[in-house]
Amino acid sequence: MMSRIRVAHISLSLTILLGGFVVVREFSSLKDVRCGREYASHENKRESTKAQQAEQKVLQHEVRITENTTKTTSTTTTTTTATSTVLPGSKDTLCPKVSPLLTGPTHITFEGPDDLNWPPTLEEIAQQNQGLQPGGIYPGPTDCKPRSKVAIIIPYRDREEHLRYNLHYLHGILQRQQLQYIVVVVEQDNDYTFNKGLLMNLGFQYVMNSTNFTADCFFFHDVDTLSENDRTLYLCKGDSEVVHLSARLDKYNYRLCCGVTVGGVLGLKPQQFIKINGYSNKYCGWGGEDDDINARIRHVGGFSIFRPNK
Repeated sequence: MMSRIRVAHISLSLTILLGGFVVVREFSSLKDVRCGREYASHENKRESTKAQQAEQKVLQHEVRITENTTKTTSTTTTTTTATSTVLPGSKDTLCPKVSPLLTGPTHITFEGPDDLNWPPTLEEIAQQNQGLQPGGIYPGPTDCKPRSKVAIIIPYRDREEHLRYNLHYLHGILQRQQLQYIVVVVEQDNDYTFNKGLLMNLGFQYVMNSTNFTADCFFFHDVDTLSENDRTLYLCKGDSEVVHLSARLDKYNYRLCCGVTVGGVLGLKPQQFIKINGYSNKYCGWGGEDDDINARIRHVGGFSIFRPNK
């Protein structure tokens, strides 16, 4: 289950690399795709993402995800081989399929102790997560080998309070799930209308081409969505299905409703994201890009969508 954060909009510019993440600001070759201050109605955007148009949209996509995305990815094995040369609890032993550190409900609260900053500042989040390495990388637990290497991509602009809530809870969840992970916050640094799809694509290309982190799973994560239970696993499934973790939100009484597609928290393997050519860069504002990638997933990739029941 997921919660949508309900806090006031904070108009601030993120200028520090703290809190256990790396900020990507440079649009580089993607700068030719601009969103003006006026854009088509949300209804028109939804109409343009009908299933029969999905393949044509991929061909018109301005930035080919397959270009310069050359890093190979490895598939994490899900079984262990018994051997007398590996000591229990060593770094060569795969972590359990079900982490013993999981606690269930995350007890999200938007009202902290009176004597503390709430949510914690980015500096405080960094201090609370001493195991993080430069670049927003967590190498995983010290007593076992993580079963998955996960990249979290968060599109962002002017919502520092949302980001602080997100990082405060997200780091704890990922670490209790015994994952190796990287958190990349992709910030739009101009005053054009927000382009979430473009930021997602840029985050993916950054991890694949500009880091030494070889992710086997990417989660594209709205900044204002939080997991209410650490047993909701940030793990990709098989090659034929993608993972949508945020289908059941608190504001919809945890029911599938209102034309939900794949917004919020969406997980794909790198090869799946490449096959559908990522997000469209054409959608300005919120919503249309989620409908579009939903069509790409189903009709270009031919993938099914896994959604946790609880």
